[in-house]
Amino acid sequence: MTGSLPHLLCTRITAWITAFVALERCLCIVIPLHVRTIITPFRTAVYIVSTFIVVAIAQTGLFYSSSLQWVFNIARNRTLMSRVVREGSEEIDSITYLVNLVNPFGSFIIVVLCTAITAIQLRRKSEWRMKITMAHSKRTENEADIMSKEKKVIKLVVIISVIFIFSFLPANVSHIVYCSISSQLQLVLLYIPYISISFSFIKVLEAFNASISIALYYVMSSKFRNNFHDVLGIKSTFLNGQETLLHN
Repeated sequence: MTGSLPHLLCTRITAWITAFVALERCLCIVIPLHVRTIITPFRTAVYIVSTFIVVAIAQTGLFYSSSLQWVFNIARNRTLMSRVVREGSEEIDSITYLVNLVNPFGSFIIVVLCTAITAIQLRRKSEWRMKITMAHSKRTENEADIMSKEKKVIKLVVIISVIFIFSFLPANVSHIVYCSISSQLQLVLLYIPYISISFSFIKVLEAFNASISIALYYVMSSKFRNNFHDVLGIKSTFLNGQETLLHN
């Protein structure tokens, strides 16, 4: 209750915020002239706050159905603080497990669809611009730079979304397996070692997803890199075609 449930709450919130970011990127490509009227700073703030509230309410059943109590452990011959399931909480648990089963896949579907649409639209626009340029004249350096930036955007969007899917898909699959056997004590006791091992790897994947995004943005986005340098007070200059960092 003090570790796994808050962690589950944070991962659900992260998934829905990632889905919102993927949707925003998709709208910027599909309907760029209407994005500012659809997604405003106020609506973004309302969505983030609402996400925290709704996801927290969806997880309250797990906190209500169990409590921390001192229980004597025969194997260790000592009294330990343990999670104890309250009597009569089976219905609440079944509803909570169902919500947690549908919840992550909703954000998953949004991320996958928005990423696919974004990548397809960016590729179509890049090909269209290349055809127009080839039909009229040779490409200028500015046009070549624009197409190069568009390719980087496609790669960045796809890579970040693939990492998100790769990191959170095992957790969702493991959660489905656990929910399907949670009502059968014999199966739980049989598969609990494998479930524990899988969740150990899942924690590593989630940590990887949380830490790799900033590195990808820094390497592939010059705008993010410049803003990052400004925040840290780092100036950059180009010497012999290579970027050199200068600390203030």
